[in-house]
Amino acid sequence: MEHWCSAREPKDGRAVLTSLQSGITVAVAKIRNIGLGGMYVATDPLSFPINSAVLVGFALINSADVEQAFRLQAMVVRVAANGIGLMFFETAAFTNYLVRQVLYAESARRVVAAASDDGLERVSRTISTGE
Repeated sequence: MEHWCSAREPKDGRAVLTSLQSGITVAVAKIRNIGLGGMYVATDPLSFPINSAVLVGFALINSADVEQAFRLQAMVVRVAANGIGLMFFETAAFTNYLVRQVLYAESARRVVAAASDDGLERVSRTISTGE
């Protein structure tokens, strides 16, 4: 059973994984999903034993449609046939804020759009029926 500390958002992109022990870039992986506490990437799992520490470099598009780059330390917490699960080490408050802005910008847009559409529909219905 998987335990996530925050909701995960599916994302496309590349992550560069560097060993914290040796400083050598181990892999370039495909991001599958990401949350505040970690991410899942598609890569050859043989290079990553459980509990190994890595530096993860990746970029995501923020709410202003600008690419935001991140370099976070993480630990391998899951190894599967098609990839690995990473848990981020504690991050600075500002870094956490930036990740949150990027992750939830699209979700917030969808909620606002749905609320706006629903609100407009209710106002239109009220005006036309007088109820």
